[in-house]
Amino acid sequence: MSQEKPEEIRQESTTETPPPPVDETFDYVEFEKKSPQRLSRWFWLQWCVLLGIGFAMLSILSGGFANMHEYGWSDAGENRVLLISKNEMIFAVGLLAMLPLVVFLVIGAEHWLAGPLGRLVEKLAQPRRRRLVVVAAMMVAGALLFGAAKWVLDYQPVTDDENVYLFQSRILAAGQLALPSLPDVEPLRDRIFEDNIFLVNNGKIFGQYPVGQSIALLPGYLAGWPHLMPLVFAVFSILGLYLLGSRLYGPKGGLLAAVLLAISPTFLATSATLLSHSTTLCCLIWFFYFAHRTWKETGWVHALLAGFFFLVCFQVRSATTLLAAGPVGIALAVFLLRDIKRQWLKILLLALLVGLTIGISLYFNYQINGDYFKTNYHAAWGEGRTPFKHPFGFGKGAWHMVHSPAQGFWSAWDNLLRLNWWLLGWPISLLFVIAWLLRRDKKSLEWLGFSTVLLTFFAYYFYFWPGVSDTGPVLYYELLAVLILLTVSGIEAAPRLLLAWMPRQVAARRVMLFIVFSCLAAFFTFHQYNARALHRVAENVAQLEKALEDFGVPDRAVIFTNYYLKNTTDKNYQDSWVVGRPMTSRLLGDKQLFYVNYGRTRDEEFAAKYHPGLPAYVVTWNQSGRPEVVRLEDYQVALFPDNFPDSR
Repeated sequence: MSQEKPEEIRQESTTETPPPPVDETFDYVEFEKKSPQRLSRWFWLQWCVLLGIGFAMLSILSGGFANMHEYGWSDAGENRVLLISKNEMIFAVGLLAMLPLVVFLVIGAEHWLAGPLGRLVEKLAQPRRRRLVVVAAMMVAGALLFGAAKWVLDYQPVTDDENVYLFQSRILAAGQLALPSLPDVEPLRDRIFEDNIFLVNNGKIFGQYPVGQSIALLPGYLAGWPHLMPLVFAVFSILGLYLLGSRLYGPKGGLLAAVLLAISPTFLATSATLLSHSTTLCCLIWFFYFAHRTWKETGWVHALLAGFFFLVCFQVRSATTLLAAGPVGIALAVFLLRDIKRQWLKILLLALLVGLTIGISLYFNYQINGDYFKTNYHAAWGEGRTPFKHPFGFGKGAWHMVHSPAQGFWSAWDNLLRLNWWLLGWPISLLFVIAWLLRRDKKSLEWLGFSTVLLTFFAYYFYFWPGVSDTGPVLYYELLAVLILLTVSGIEAAPRLLLAWMPRQVAARRVMLFIVFSCLAAFFTFHQYNARALHRVAENVAQLEKALEDFGVPDRAVIFTNYYLKNTTDKNYQDSWVVGRPMTSRLLGDKQLFYVNYGRTRDEEFAAKYHPGLPAYVVTWNQSGRPEVVRLEDYQVALFPDNFPDSR
């Protein structure tokens, strides 16, 4: 008996327990046991689809955000340049959906795209291919700029500044710095018929800005395509930032900086105009580049070129040059003066070029204004019928605007928001600038660059005019180079900042994907919708030209118009920031000549005196804000007061 019991025990132990009954309702196949990890990617990607649909629906409900910008005056009596419009704010809030969308794309597509994309980046960053990538970025940016100028803006200005620059270029092409004004004699007061916004008409006619931008545009004007030079400056800005970024952050950093600049919305939009900011940015980038080489290398040629680009930059935008290049110039001077025995030639060359810069400015002041210390800007705002004397400070400004400390703060805040949106077109474009601020190993040169950002915001806090923003915050446009370089530094530091949540390799991979997806999202959202808004502006500016064409106004004619008083019932007299008439002159051979409308009686006397035999027309604006053309003899308003419609 004792020998059989162990056998029974062994048999009992080998007997398998039958499985419990299976509820087929919740039956799982083998694949589905691993499904949570695999299907999680689809979970994130489906949220991307939902966010994309949500943004598209918001776009449809908002009319494609074509009315993103507003002009003129609000119902509360505030100039809309001081405000962020309701549609612009809705667009910015809606754009925030792109942030989780991009994060979800990174999580969902990381498994498929990280490897191939990483290998592609490594190949493109190889020495033989880097130059090809830079050239490709320059060519793509050039093509985008050409398309934006031709098909988005239709070569129309977005501000009167562009008209002034081009008109001054035409004066220079005629071999003059200014044109003579008409006599200012009672009772007709002929001179005031040629008044126009941002033009000085005080015995001479010239633009209120330094002549540097008009000189820069001159080759394009003579070639028959004024937008040529902005495109050239933009392309060379990309090249310059690549070289500068390579010196600061290595070849990969320079390549990234060049690509980010080439796809920046404010860079593309502003460079498609005739504004002076693109010229200034290009000169600043090359000044920074040669200043760095002057600091690091022994040759004197770099000092000569740094001084040259400072000279050109100052002649285009004097105040901006002092704000953006001043800290770098002072730091370079301090460094060179510490070793004056070895650096004397560089010091001499830079001193001569700074002196030449001042001398050229004084020469233009004297030739145009008859006073070495009277600039065109002072002539425009410091004399005549305007009580506005000082652009910086608090108190009454132009166009019934009153600048206060509170207004200075809100203008700076609004421009910071717009700079964040326009820098890269991301919901938080300054994200990696913030990452740079969190770095513990910041370079002294980075602090020097960041000081130009702080100095610019501080200076414009006291300026009554916050700047227009159809192509981004233009007064802060020249900070683009510094902010993109700081962005590159922040991208470099980002994987280290994420080490608390993920391994370095994973963090680097996800940062790379985040940048790529953010740029793609910007092209489908920010770029597209702001292009629509700009196209609408171009259509509004072209209304006058189209009205003349529809009415059949001949090529040779006299046209009287108060362009920006549109007589609409909602008290909003503007649908763009172009508020002046086309700038023409009988002395430049223009066939269609535009003058201020002072009523039929005075208009007829003026036309008979200066343009006998030419047909004369008046452009008026109906209650809907649309232009209407009538023959001068059929015009019903007899007289307007002097200085109408100049409301400064």
